[in-house]
Amino acid sequence: MEKTGFVVGIEDQRALVNVIRPSECGDKCSGCAGACEIKTMVVKVDNTLEAQVGDRVELSLAPTQFVKLSFLLYTVPLITFVLGVFIGYSQAGVIGIAGGDVTGLGLGFTMMIATYVIINKLVGRSKKGDALTMVGVIRKNDIISD
Repeated sequence: MEKTGFVVGIEDQRALVNVIRPSECGDKCSGCAGACEIKTMVVKVDNTLEAQVGDRVELSLAPTQFVKLSFLLYTVPLITFVLGVFIGYSQAGVIGIAGGDVTGLGLGFTMMIATYVIINKLVGRSKKGDALTMVGVIRKNDIISD
């Protein structure tokens, strides 16, 4: 996965890069006509190419990192949801609660939400750019204009 963005600041040996967040509809804005709001986010990336404020940079996410993050963000919560539904459904009668379906769904959703909270704490918002690497820089002075 590759992204481009603009360097908006430098902290220590890291560049603060403003990138466009992917939209929920899949970034197909030209064929959508939905007038979606373009959202951006700032990520910290190791400044290996000595980019400066105002430079346009190309960022890359290694395929292995992409698979790991996708597994962590999608598969693990799904597994905890299914596990919660199974436990809630099977144990509802044992603890004397009628309606194992509702209990199972309630426990499943609770476990899934708890999993998202734990993952967010572990990954941390400040480390979003740790998986990204800087692969190219276009200096603001190098842009050719007519």
